[in-house]
Amino acid sequence: MKNKKIIIRKVLKKDFSLLAEYLSKEALPKYSSSQYSRRFKFWWLENPAFKKNDSYGWIIFDDNKKKKIKGFLGNIPADYKINNKIYHTVSASTWVVNPKYRRYSIYLYFSFLKQKKDLFLNSTPANITNYIFTKTNFIDTAKSQNNFVYLVSDRPIYYLFKKLLKSDYISIVLSKLTFLFYQFLFIIKSDIKKLNIKYQIVSNLVEIEKLLKNKRVKLMNFDWVIKADPNKHFIKILNRNKSNNFIYIQYVDNPVNKLKFVQVLETDIVCADLIKKIIFKIALKYNYCLDYIIIHNKKLRSLLFGSFIKFNILSESKCLIKSDKFNVKNIVPNGTFGEKGFIIWN
Repeated sequence: MKNKKIIIRKVLKKDFSLLAEYLSKEALPKYSSSQYSRRFKFWWLENPAFKKNDSYGWIIFDDNKKKKIKGFLGNIPADYKINNKIYHTVSASTWVVNPKYRRYSIYLYFSFLKQKKDLFLNSTPANITNYIFTKTNFIDTAKSQNNFVYLVSDRPIYYLFKKLLKSDYISIVLSKLTFLFYQFLFIIKSDIKKLNIKYQIVSNLVEIEKLLKNKRVKLMNFDWVIKADPNKHFIKILNRNKSNNFIYIQYVDNPVNKLKFVQVLETDIVCADLIKKIIFKIALKYNYCLDYIIIHNKKLRSLLFGSFIKFNILSESKCLIKSDKFNVKNIVPNGTFGEKGFIIWN
């Protein structure tokens, strides 16, 4: 699409350096240009699912300006096995457009939708992009999930009170009092010390495939994602009955609110207290500081029901899906689904 010297076109390899610089200044949260360059390498150049006809994404290009990129929508290919059939998918990512060029923004979206793919995804939509996607027949399949947050420090509570009350002093006092009560509930109800657990960190693709064999939806080339982020861990639970339980987690130091947490991206464990104990062991092993743990799991059971609180401000998640191949309402998303599974935080 052209208008005078305003061009919407595909991203080329030669654009990577300029695009990384543009996103480091315009996109949120703030990352350096070198961090974006690392993401580009991971998303596109090292991606085993990237095919010759796949696009890196699209840019709004103003030939009248010295700094020519004025908008971007990223495109991340991935292969998923769904009901034992492999589908080639694309995830929308990092939709950023300068205010003066917003009228051209929709052309980026049309370029994304014109692709002939099995499945279209967006698992990190902002409010306005969520509206646009849902108005064009994307379905939010994450509504079928529960997001549970287990607090490790009072900082997330302070963050919530500060949002609501706008007062630093009152927020500090209320957060400390609330967390003390929360800890009291944990002490009187938790039986976590009686849970014996042995585990093994797995990075071999064959071993991961064995653990995921019963999953209805799974990412192909799983090791590609794990190797790119040292804070992602795929863990095999060594049970006496030799069952193949697993947990896939990611440690995050959030640059937006400065909170540090572990999110459970995927697991077949339904006992919340067992999940907590594994995460505490991993945090100790890698010297992770934690403010909270977040688990996305509809089937979760907890011995400590009172310690799990739904903090939507921390745990809200969406997974927008569109496909002509099958009924997407039957898909229950996990932490490997869409762009959310490909975020590198460090």
